[in-house]
This record gives sequence, structure tokens and C-alpha cells, in this order.
Amino acid sequence: MTIPDLIPHIESLIFASEKPLTSLELVELVNNAFGFMEDKITLDQVETAVEGILEKYNSEFYPFEVK
Repeated sequence: MTIPDLIPHIESLIFASEKPLTSLELVELVNNAFGFMEDKITLDQVETAVEGILEKYNSEFYPFEVK
């Protein structure tokens, strides 16, 4: 799965969660959701996707920020 394909899934997990999620928790959640995939999502992929999400929401367009 490419990073642009991964970002919406991680965004959904972040916004739906009642608590902060670590990168390792995100890896586990995504891999559980896509258990049918032969290639597992890595920590590096999740961290790169999170960086993209942070960059997106750090713009002045959004009235909130992701921490």
C-alpha cells in the first residue's frame, strides 16, 4: 500500500479514537484491518503518513491541529 493510500485510513483512526494513538498502535490497527494483504504495513510507512497528515493540518485552512 502506498503512503497516499494509507493516509486516509490513518486519518480515520486518529479522528475516531477516544485516546491518543502511538505509531505502533496505528501499525497494529491497520495491519489487523488489512489482514488479507500479503505485505504488512511498516512503522516507517505509518510515521511517513503521520508526517503527511500533520503537514496537511498545520496549514492555516484548518481551525485545529493534530498532535
